[in-house]
Amino acid sequence: MMRNTKTSLLFAAALGCSAAAACTSFTIHRTKSETGRMLVQKCRDSTMGRLDAGMMTAPDGRRWMRIGANGGAMFAMNDRGVAVTVNTGNKLEGDKIPKKALTHSAPLFNAVMEKCATAESGVKLIEKHFRNPAGIYMIADANRAFLVESGAGYGEHKELTGGMFVIANEMHLPGVEEFNTSTAGSMGRQRAREANTRAALKRTRNERGKYTRRGMFATSRILHGSTIRTQNVFRRISPKSGVGSVSAVCFEPDAEFPEHLSTAYIALGPQRHTVYLPCPMALAQFPEAMRNGRWAELAVTIRKNQGEKNPLLPKIVELEDRLLAEYDLVREEARQLLRSGRTAEAEKLLNDRFAAHYRMAEKLLNELSEEAPAAKIGK
Repeated sequence: MMRNTKTSLLFAAALGCSAAAACTSFTIHRTKSETGRMLVQKCRDSTMGRLDAGMMTAPDGRRWMRIGANGGAMFAMNDRGVAVTVNTGNKLEGDKIPKKALTHSAPLFNAVMEKCATAESGVKLIEKHFRNPAGIYMIADANRAFLVESGAGYGEHKELTGGMFVIANEMHLPGVEEFNTSTAGSMGRQRAREANTRAALKRTRNERGKYTRRGMFATSRILHGSTIRTQNVFRRISPKSGVGSVSAVCFEPDAEFPEHLSTAYIALGPQRHTVYLPCPMALAQFPEAMRNGRWAELAVTIRKNQGEKNPLLPKIVELEDRLLAEYDLVREEARQLLRSGRTAEAEKLLNDRFAAHYRMAEKLLNELSEEAPAAKIGK
């Protein structure tokens, strides 16, 4: 159920990770989600770097969340509820980086966050201004969601009007095939990961057939294997390249009060070893430990001690269940305050609850990082 629009890009898209990194992203349309809101998730695979997050302010005062590495945005959402992610796309014929190209996704994310009030305007900005190698973008607001694929000066986009889409690192849209250089082997691996991710998401639907945030988180943590049937989202650290799963975010734009109630559930650090922390757009700023990389280092320590499987993961999930339940109540309480014009009270409520949740998560991660290493488990 996607509406197609063919378009020509000046050059190709930006890269948030390399092809070897094999990121996975998925969007659930608001008509199919448990909360009635769009859910946009990116699971990032790369080398570690400094994993960080910050609340940014544009020259005109617009605020946006930057989640990424080394000060750059790999995931982002602004106070209009526009969220954007990017996966590496497969190489297309003639694909090259122009001499004056932007060479990272961060400049594009900055531009979309600072200039775009809707997902549609974000698509138009990508098409008009960005020059780079092959990339696959997901961009959504509270009402509309789009997939954009580009490379070698060519591009396509489609709107998601219901259901879901799942993307790894192979392009999907009609028209791209003419320029595709993928081999059967590489395409098969990417399609297998998408199929397994789609099946996992379907297994986690609730009794009403709706996709859940809890299911999004769980899907992001399924271990990747070497066979086609085990091509899943969470990738072990490669001993050769050092690439593996390093972070994930699930965005949930809010239609009524996007500047306060749009939410990012942020797993800063490998998502099997850290907490998905509910972060409202009303947040004044992320704690220092999330901005300087120390928070993510706790998750990295747990990964080193416990291995990729992490037998301590149930403790993380137990806390997340509590955080989700509490956050949903507080968000609706804040909504009522906003409806009655009590904006300062709503902002304080959301920031205070975030601070409490952060302390709870920090306490747990500190405890888990100090646990004795598991004996060769999940290596």
